[in-house]
Amino acid sequence: MRSADLNAVDAFGMSPLAWAVARDRREAAEVLLRAGAHPLDKDAPRLNPTYLAVRLGRDELLDLLLRAQGSERMTSWPRGYLEAAVRSGKPSMVRRIATEPHEASSQVFAAYERPSQEVLDILLQAKEPQVANDLLAAAIREGDLRMVRLALAHGADPNSGDGETVLGQALWGRAGYPDIVQALIAAGADVNQGVDPHYPTHDKPIHAWLRRFGISVGADPLDRHRKREILAQLIAAGADMRVTNAHGEPLVIVAIFGSGRPHMLAQWGNSVPADVVETLSHAGMDVNARWQGRTALDYVEAVAGSDAEMAGVLRSLGARRND
Repeated sequence: MRSADLNAVDAFGMSPLAWAVARDRREAAEVLLRAGAHPLDKDAPRLNPTYLAVRLGRDELLDLLLRAQGSERMTSWPRGYLEAAVRSGKPSMVRRIATEPHEASSQVFAAYERPSQEVLDILLQAKEPQVANDLLAAAIREGDLRMVRLALAHGADPNSGDGETVLGQALWGRAGYPDIVQALIAAGADVNQGVDPHYPTHDKPIHAWLRRFGISVGADPLDRHRKREILAQLIAAGADMRVTNAHGEPLVIVAIFGSGRPHMLAQWGNSVPADVVETLSHAGMDVNARWQGRTALDYVEAVAGSDAEMAGVLRSLGARRND
């Protein structure tokens, strides 16, 4: 069989040697390699035999493939190979890649697939730069305070995040517990940094907190208590109460009407309780900040009348109509 035929790929993008690795057929792999099959396919980096051996934890086959590379053997594991080793779940494979030269990965494991403790220990001992951040994201997703502290102790960045900062995740996700938020703040989390790293000027942690509180107004008393405790932590850490959100809405509007909807008056109902509005005001929130030429008191009275409880709360805090 010609070498070109040996390295041809099928409809799945797999060469015969790749299939031999996938099926753990050492003898078939040896025959194919002797016949000229190539252990690397640069056109299919995730389906080449060497990558598959790492991803599937095939230690012996990997040794065979590396020997067959000869002078073309990689001097450094390409990007993604450490990730593949972690996903294999095999400690010996993870140790091998982590302790040999390899290109850094932007993510070693996803927050929803935390590796075993043995694999995690190997990665941490190898001082893999991204591992602590990945672990922090996973720990916050699971609400695991012990793991949050472990990740921070190993150098995780409390302002890291992919799509959302870890503080934003802690405030919004199911892991919204005061101890986790406090651990992040104590480690240096910026309570005024945008919760989306790609849009740092947009929503801040206080907006994430308001969204979380807004959907839990009817929750159990313990949940509401935790949310108030977190608010106190944000305020104590210096959260700016005069920030606007991604829509340009002042905090008082967001607190009472929710984000992006003050003009949809019929949908008012996500208001935080009166005591929270008072807490925000005492912390520096401007109750007279305008949105589209109207104040929060204008909106509240238009929806519920001048005798509404929230209207009275706003007036007691110095709110005025935009007459």
